[in-house]
Amino acid sequence: MSTDRQNAGEKRFLGTIEPTHGHQLVSTPMIQQEVEWHMVLEWLRECFHTDEHKDSCQRKPDGPQISGLRVIDTKRRRITIAPARCRYATLSYVLGNTSSSLQATTVNIAHLTKRGSLRSSKLPQTIDDAIVACRKMKIDYLWVDRLCILQDDNPDRKAYWLNSMGQIYAQSYITLIALAGNDAEHGLPGVNKVKRMDPWAGTTQGIFLRARPPYYDECLLDSRWVTRGWTFQEAVFATRRLSFSDTTVFWDCSHPRIIYDEIYGARYREFWERTALRSYRMAVEEFTKRELTWEWDVLHAFAGVLHTRWGPESYYGFPLSNFSEAMLWTAIDKVHPTRYAAPGDAFPTWSWSSIKGPINIELSYKDYPRFDNMRSSTAIWAIPSRLSEQPALQLITNASRQPEGLEKTDKRESLNDKYLTDQCRLLIAIAWKCGCFSGSLPKGLNTTNTWEECNNIVLERRPLAQLSDEAHGMPWGKMSDQDLEARFPLIMRQECPPGSIFVYTQSLNLNPFKLSLKKHRWWKEDILVIAGANFVAPVIPGSINLERINRVRQRSPNSLFMLIALSVTTCERTEIAGMEKNNHEHWYDSAGKSLSSTFQWPLEVELMLVATENGVSRRVGLATAYLRHWVNQNPRFRTFHLV
Repeated sequence: MSTDRQNAGEKRFLGTIEPTHGHQLVSTPMIQQEVEWHMVLEWLRECFHTDEHKDSCQRKPDGPQISGLRVIDTKRRRITIAPARCRYATLSYVLGNTSSSLQATTVNIAHLTKRGSLRSSKLPQTIDDAIVACRKMKIDYLWVDRLCILQDDNPDRKAYWLNSMGQIYAQSYITLIALAGNDAEHGLPGVNKVKRMDPWAGTTQGIFLRARPPYYDECLLDSRWVTRGWTFQEAVFATRRLSFSDTTVFWDCSHPRIIYDEIYGARYREFWERTALRSYRMAVEEFTKRELTWEWDVLHAFAGVLHTRWGPESYYGFPLSNFSEAMLWTAIDKVHPTRYAAPGDAFPTWSWSSIKGPINIELSYKDYPRFDNMRSSTAIWAIPSRLSEQPALQLITNASRQPEGLEKTDKRESLNDKYLTDQCRLLIAIAWKCGCFSGSLPKGLNTTNTWEECNNIVLERRPLAQLSDEAHGMPWGKMSDQDLEARFPLIMRQECPPGSIFVYTQSLNLNPFKLSLKKHRWWKEDILVIAGANFVAPVIPGSINLERINRVRQRSPNSLFMLIALSVTTCERTEIAGMEKNNHEHWYDSAGKSLSSTFQWPLEVELMLVATENGVSRRVGLATAYLRHWVNQNPRFRTFHLV
C-alpha cells in the first residue's frame, strides 16, 4: 500500500509498510541508473509512424534544408556539411561559465573536420553525452551551436545563422534538452559517465519512505535551462524533445498535452512552450522573463523566433508586420532598468529591448486576440538605411499582412473575420474624417454625414489594406517623392545614430506637462494621467519611465514633452470621471444617432509620450485618449526622429 505525503519543504514522499530489500521499496516507482533506450526508441517510432501524430509531427518542414548547415558526424566525431535531407538531432543546453571549452572558429574549422577531432576529452560533458545519445538512437548527425556556427565569423554571416536557428530546430528530427545542471559540464544523466540521483529514502515510525521522483513540470520549473533566453527559441520550435533530468528522461512532441517518462508513463502536461508562438505578445512576454549572460545578446537570442514565425523583416525586435502592436509594450514590473548595448550599437527607447525585465504588450483584448485586428496605425514609420551612402528610407506600410508561417485559423474563429474587418474599415473612415490620417479624403467620405452612410461607402470599396494605405496618402503602399521629402526631409536623414526611426503623425505639445492623479469614473480609484492645459490622457500602466523623465528635466529644463498618435482602436480601458462627454455614447451624427449604436466600446487613440532634445525624441511613456477628445485639441502633423 502506498500513500502520497508532502512535508514542509514541499517535497513529496512515497511510503509503504511492506518490507524493503536493500535500497528498493516495494510498490514504488524506481529510478534506473541508465536511460531505458528501448522506451525512447518506441516513443520515437510512435511519433514518426502512427496516424495520431500525422498532422502535428509528421508534416514536411517549411522550405528546404538550410544550405551549408554544419553538423557533427556522430560516427566519425567530426564537423561536416549536412547531407541533403539528412536526419539530424539538435542540442539545447545551458553553456554556463565554460568559455574556455572547444568552439568552432575560422581558425580551427579545418582541423575540426578531421575524423576523431571531437574526442570526448576535448568536449564539455553535455555535448559529449549528446553524441553518445545520438548513437543510441541511430542518429548520424547532431547540431550544436557552439561547434556548428563559426563563433568569430563576419557579423552578416553570423547573423544569418542566428536568424536561421528557429528553422534549424524546427527541421531537426529530435531536440535533446539538458534540463539538469547549470552548465555544459554537467552532462546528460543516465547516458554515459554521469549517473542519475537516487531519491532520498528513510524510515520513520515503522514506515519506509522514499522521495517521489519529480514530475516534468517540477523539473522544468527548477531547471536553469528554462530561465535562459537562448533556450526559448530552441524549445518552441522543436518538433520532438527528449529532456534529460537528474532522475529520468521526458519525451514530448508537437502532439499536444501529453508527456512521457520512464517512471510514470504518460501524463497530462500543464506547460507547453509552443503556445508562446500564438501571438507576438505572448512570445515577447515569455522570452523577456528569461535571463541572458550578456544583456546585449537580447535581440540575437530572439532573432530566430522573429525570422521563423513573423518573417525576415524586423527592426530592433519589432516584426514589420506587427509594428503598431509592438509599439504598445510596457514593463510588467513597472520599472525601467536600462539595458546597455554592445559598442557601436544601441537599444532605442522606443523598443522593449531598451530595458531589462519582463515585457507585456498592452493590447485591448488580451483574452480575444482576434479582436486586436480592431486597430489601425495612424503613424507612418520610416527606417533609415545605415548600409548605403544615400540616406534611403524603408517605409513601413500599414497593409494588414499576416505573419509568415501562420497556421490555419479555426473555422469557428474565422466566422468573425468579416465582421471585424468591416468594423476596422469604419474605424479608419471615422478617424480619417476627423483628420487623424494625412491622406486626402475621397469625395464619397468627404460628403457623408451619418454613420450609416460612412459605413456603406467603406463597405462598398477598398480592401482593408488598401483603405489604410490610402488614408496615409500612400496608394498601394507607395509614397510620392514629393510627399517623401515633405514628410521626411533629406536633411533630417543625415548621419542617423543606431536605433533611429522616423515617424510622421499627429502630435500635441504639452506645455506645461505634468503627471497627476484622477478618479476612475466608476470605482473612484486614483488613475495616473498626463495632463495638459485642456487635455487629460490616462497613462497605460507600466509604461511611464519616471527616471528618464527626471533625467531629461535635469539635463535640459527647456526640453519639450509631446504626445504623438500611434494608432486608433475601439476598446474598454480606463474611464476618467468627468470625461464622459467625449466617449462614443455622446458622439452623434447629423441624424442624431449615437456612435455607441455602431461600436460597443469607445473609439480611442493610443499615444506615445516623447521628450525632445536637440531635435531628437525619446519615448518616456504611453497613454490613451478618447478619439473625440484628441481631435478637439487640434493636433498637428509633425515628423519625429526617435532613438
